Amino acid sequence: MLNILRGVLRTLMMFAAGFLLIYIFSAIMIIIQAQREEARPAGAVIILGAESVGDTAPALQARLDHANELYRRGMVSLVILAAGDARGDPLAVAEQERQYLVDRGMPATSILVEAHGTTTYTSLQHAAELTRNNGFDSVLLVSDPYHAMRALKIARDIGLNAYGSPTVISPLRQGALEQARYVVYETGAYLMYLLSAR
Repeated sequence: MLNILRGVLRTLMMFAAGFLLIYIFSAIMIIIQAQREEARPAGAVIILGAESVGDTAPALQARLDHANELYRRGMVSLVILAAGDARGDPLAVAEQERQYLVDRGMPATSILVEAHGTTTYTSLQHAAELTRNNGFDSVLLVSDPYHAMRALKIARDIGLNAYGSPTVISPLRQGALEQARYVVYETGAYLMYLLSAR
């Protein structure tokens, strides 16, 4: 009986050690991807939603500003606002985002809204339909740096030819503790996605 318990304990420890190694490796890859700027000429840019209540949240504002800069530089001709995972009324949040971009000189005709998704996965699914309906075969994804790897994995899994363009300046990059918390969260979310394929 003792030998059986030792065998079970050894197996559990090996499993835990293996999971820890996978977790650490994934976290390192997320940090590496966060530093990559893959912006290039593409059909559209998809701005992934951020929680926003009332005035534009700082994290969302950083994404909007970054996408606006890509548009201004002629990298894309269409901006897709994937606002479905925001708090509150997604359509209201999307309208707020649209107005923010219009106020900074972007033509309203260059902005499309996807407000049906409730997660990164479903938001990208709906945004992919808009992209394909407009005849574009490549997109840039704008989000916070540590979200980039999971977003790119999902986008490519659903058939988008996607490249990451994370925000250069993000409130979530300020402070070592906040960064560590975000990396821990994104690593868990990335591994859960791999396990669930969603």
